[in-house]
Parts: sequence; structure tokens; C-alpha cells
Amino acid sequence: MKPAILIVDDDEVMQESLSDVLKKKGYEVFLANSGSAALSATRKNIIDLVLLDMRLPDIDGIEVLKKVKEFDTEILVIMMTAYSDVQTAVSAMKSGAYHYINKPFELEELKLLIEKGLETKSLINEVRRLHRQQKGDFHNTHIHGVSPQIQYVRELIGMISKTQKTSVLIQGESGTGKELAANAVHYNSKRGSKPLMKINCSAIPDSLLESELFGYEKGAFTDAKTTRRGSLSLPTGGPSFWMKSET
Repeated sequence: MKPAILIVDDDEVMQESLSDVLKKKGYEVFLANSGSAALSATRKNIIDLVLLDMRLPDIDGIEVLKKVKEFDTEILVIMMTAYSDVQTAVSAMKSGAYHYINKPFELEELKLLIEKGLETKSLINEVRRLHRQQKGDFHNTHIHGVSPQIQYVRELIGMISKTQKTSVLIQGESGTGKELAANAVHYNSKRGSKPLMKINCSAIPDSLLESELFGYEKGAFTDAKTTRRGSLSLPTGGPSFWMKSET
């Protein structure tokens, strides 16, 4: 399916020029010459990206941006304006704009910006799809067994998954299902929609383990030319960790 782009501008010459360029690039193009028409178009059609002029005859571009984002947070919005104003640019970005471009602009610059935006959106959608698939695959893959021990393990996983903040140590010989149990605890918890970060500690040399987990500041040692965040401090929105070790 071709990406759909909505051009919102009351300048007909600008509309037609952008429309011709984008159609030649293979995009599906929709046009709107006012804020109300833009909002109507986003509700009637599946729009991937909006080129939104800041100055419109009926509604301010920032207000249109906010309403578009209220309706669909996934739509990318690139603001266009002939008035260079840092405060306005900051306001647009805070309101959810993907980017901001000043008129007059080079068409190649705009095309590159659109391509990068759509590529970013595609990657985000793919990550979400894989995450949903992973979660679905797990829920469809039960921990099999009818023995009292297996039943106890399932009950224990269910109980642990309901706790808000706790650390869990899973022990067992190779092949007994430690990682499967870790997945079960994570995906059945309230953090199941968040990332599950898996760190194989046994694969990290002793000398690098501290840096890998906790990171380091620039200049902390000879080769520390930049600051590096450790795995335990990555901004992943409240993840769970599966720390694997053979010892």
C-alpha cells in the first residue's frame, strides 16, 4: 500500500507543486486548504503523514496539529511556515510535530525529511508487530505438564506476576525451562507490554561486566572517550530483565 500524505495549505500553487512532486514519488496525495478540511480528511482517510502549514484561514496550525494527534497519535506531522520563529517551532514539537521546516524550502530537503519520517514510522510499526507476535506466541505456548510440580510452578508464576516490584531468581539445570519461566513472569505481569531485556552475563568478560550493566562517564578510564549508559539504565519505559548466567 502506498503511503498517504495530506497537504494542508491555502496556497493553491504550493499545493499543486507539492502534490505533483509527491505523486511522482509514488505517494497517495490528499489536499486540504483549511484546518477544518484537514481534520475531516484525517478522519475519512488513512493518512500516514501531514504537511501542515502554520497559517490557515480558519484554525491555527498548532491547534490543527493538536486535534490531529488527539485523533490519531500515529500520524506524522511536518509543520511548514514562512515565518521563522524559534518559540513557534518549540511549541510545534511539544505538541507532537515530527519536524518543522521553513518556507521557502528545497524540495529535495522536504522529500528526504518525508522519507526519513515514513521510514521511522515503518520501523516503529514493525517493532510493535514483532512485540505483539512475541507476546502472542508466548500466550499460545503453554508450560506443558500435569504433574503436581508443574502445576505448582504455574501457580507460583501466576502469583509472582501479580507483584508490583520484586526480584526473581530462577534456578535450574540447562534445558529445564528457566527462560520460559522468565517470559511467563514478564508477559503475565502489568509490565507485559514493556520490553523484556535479556542479558547473557556469562557471555560478558569479567572486566567488562560492570561497564555493560552500569555504564560509565567520559574520561572514567583510558578508552572512555564518550559517556555510555549501562543496560540497567536504558530508557525503555520500565522493562523487566532476564539476566542469564550459567554459574
